[in-house]
Amino acid sequence: MTINTQQLAALLKHADEILMCAEWHQLMSKARKDMDRARTTLAKAVRLLNENEQTEQAWLDVQAERRRQVEAEGWSPEHDDEHGGGQMARAGACYALAGSSAPNDEKAAMLVSLAWPWAPQWWKPTTARRDLVKAAALILAEIDRLDRATARQTDGCRKALLGWKCTRTAGHDGPCAAVQMQEGE
Repeated sequence: MTINTQQLAALLKHADEILMCAEWHQLMSKARKDMDRARTTLAKAVRLLNENEQTEQAWLDVQAERRRQVEAEGWSPEHDDEHGGGQMARAGACYALAGSSAPNDEKAAMLVSLAWPWAPQWWKPTTARRDLVKAAALILAEIDRLDRATARQTDGCRKALLGWKCTRTAGHDGPCAAVQMQEGE
């Protein structure tokens, strides 16, 4: 059997098409596997995002409550600075206790009545989650107040906020010559 050039070219073209088709199927098979791996990874990412979203939402709610306290109630940092003696921390603890106990828990109610630092009309428990959000916002406000008080006492040295004692007498920008505070200081 003799094959002319035209027939040879047609056979080569057909063979090339078969090879391309095989390569295409091989690529598609690999692509399907890659897509399956990508779907699995994406599903894991979505699960993690959903888990983080719940935590993130809680933190966003605490921040929103703190903003509400400042904007709607007028409890600015300057106002908070007038409340020493851990009043905001105690109020936060009361809301945390309310958020963690059953509605008819008499012991919790008694503890709250003893620990609540302000007039009774300011005690406004609602739901467990809302009370915990209020608790976190109040505790955040107390931490901010403590940080501001420490910064004033140390002329703004940030290391003092972390339990260090600044050895300089005035505020500074450069490295701090702070030393770890000893117990009782």
